[in-house]
Amino acid sequence: MADEKIFTIPLRREFVKKPKYKRTKKAITLIKEFIAKHMKNNDVRVSLELNNYIWGQGNRNPPPKIKVKSKIIDEKAYVQLIDKSFPEKKEDTKKEKKEHTEEKKPSEPTKEEKAKELKEATESNERTKLQVTAPQKDVKISNAQRKEQRVTRVIAETGKKDAHEGKH
Repeated sequence: MADEKIFTIPLRREFVKKPKYKRTKKAITLIKEFIAKHMKNNDVRVSLELNNYIWGQGNRNPPPKIKVKSKIIDEKAYVQLIDKSFPEKKEDTKKEKKEHTEEKKPSEPTKEEKAKELKEATESNERTKLQVTAPQKDVKISNAQRKEQRVTRVIAETGKKDAHEGKH
C-alpha cells in the first residue's frame, strides 16, 4: 500500500448537480471521497498546492477533471498534484526540535536556590523600604460641600457663570 498511485478524477459529473456557488467545495469533497474509496483509507489529506489549484478559478469554476497522485504515509492518505512531492515524515523533525530545545534550556534553579534568592530580595527591600500608607476610604460629600468646592468663574463680557467665551 505504500506505492504511489496516479488517478484521473472526473469532477464535472458530480459538481454540475450542485448550485454554482457550491461547486468547488463539492469538488474537494469528491476528491477526498474518491481517494478514500480507491486507497481504502478514510483519513485523506489534500495538499495545499492541490487545494489552491482547485480553488484558483473561484468557487464557481473548478476544473472538470484532475490528475493527482496519492500515497499512504503513517496511515494517512495524502493527495498531491502530479508534479509535486509528498511531505516527509514529521516524527524526525519533532525529535530534532526536542533535542534543540533541551540543549538551549538553562538549568532550572532548585527550590533551595529560589528560596535563597527570595530571602535576599526581601532583605534588600527592607533596607530601602518606604512607608506605604493604606488607601483612604471614599468619603461621601454632600451636594452643598461639592458646590463650595467648585470654582466658578464669571466671564466679564457676558456676566454668566462658567459660560463659554463668544465664538470668534
